[in-house]
Amino acid sequence: MKLKKYSSIEILEFLSSVNSAPYYENETSNLIIKLLKETNISFIKDDFGNIIANHKPDQINNNISPIAFIAHMDHPGFEATSYNENNELEASPLGGVPISSLISKTPILIRSTYGNWIKGKIRPVDNYLNNKKVYIDLENKQTINLPAPVVFDLKKFSIKNNNICMRAIDDLAGCASILSALLQIAETKISANMIAVFTRAEEVGLIGARLMCENKTLPINTTVISVESSPLIPGVFQGEGPIIRIGDRQTTFNYEAEEILTKALKNLQSQKPNFKAQRKLMDGGTCEGTAFNLAGYKTTGIAFPLKNYHNASNGINDTKSKIVEESIFINDYLGGIELIKESVIVNYQNNDNQNSIKLEAVDQKTKEKLIHSNK
Repeated sequence: MKLKKYSSIEILEFLSSVNSAPYYENETSNLIIKLLKETNISFIKDDFGNIIANHKPDQINNNISPIAFIAHMDHPGFEATSYNENNELEASPLGGVPISSLISKTPILIRSTYGNWIKGKIRPVDNYLNNKKVYIDLENKQTINLPAPVVFDLKKFSIKNNNICMRAIDDLAGCASILSALLQIAETKISANMIAVFTRAEEVGLIGARLMCENKTLPINTTVISVESSPLIPGVFQGEGPIIRIGDRQTTFNYEAEEILTKALKNLQSQKPNFKAQRKLMDGGTCEGTAFNLAGYKTTGIAFPLKNYHNASNGINDTKSKIVEESIFINDYLGGIELIKESVIVNYQNNDNQNSIKLEAVDQKTKEKLIHSNK
């Protein structure tokens, strides 16, 4: 069966066409499954809605340890839960929404009973931080089956001055980059054991990833690479390439897993001397790498430098932040896909688990000097 070709930008724009708040990822999930079916990639959907796709040619050595790339399908939003005694529609935040969205009349979209998205606005409640809820005022009164997802009313996709701007780059860019690499590897029939994982409810506590760890969905010898869009921090720049992520806010990751990315980067730079990448502890947030790291997997990460993290112009804790689209550089995104592809090849070629980083033996003369100087 001939695989259908999609450009990496087309895949990202395709995924941006729907809205997915935590626990409401079905539309994004359906698009990913559609692409996998069209391109003849085998996959399963587990009991929790996580998607696990696999490229593993029949002739491949079964002893080859897999490499898995993880991204999540959700983005912070709200959940409309009930009407109060005054017939006001109440909603609760899901994930790290900007504080400014809770204290101002922020434009939103809410899913109606008939499947369409209705425009509305958030109306703050008194003492919003303690109440953990807001009111939703609708432009048009329509029936809402509760609970129902609520998302920010922002442009879904555009490109401006080499920037990709989207309502939900975090983490559709991760999903799209993994899909793009997977499709290209399958098309070129590269001998590799690559797993692509798309999880649910990351923004509310890494739920999909944690359930996969609890159920040992991936073999424990899998190298896991979290692919995220991560907020800009000092020392990280847009346009300087994807980031080799050595850790997040909670944990630092594994050097053996990182070495796969390091080797891949060296290979790419030998082929393309101008290829850019960065290396950083991205502690602006916690990613799914932490879940797999704590579960005993060799783990590392790739991150795209992200502007307007979680749709906040000045940070999610700034009460004056505007609610805007997130953005990443095109070349950072495309470079991340190249890094994923090359990492898959490196993992296959170096599956003897022999590390190139080794401590050199101390020569005898230096040993003796230390011994004598210690007397």
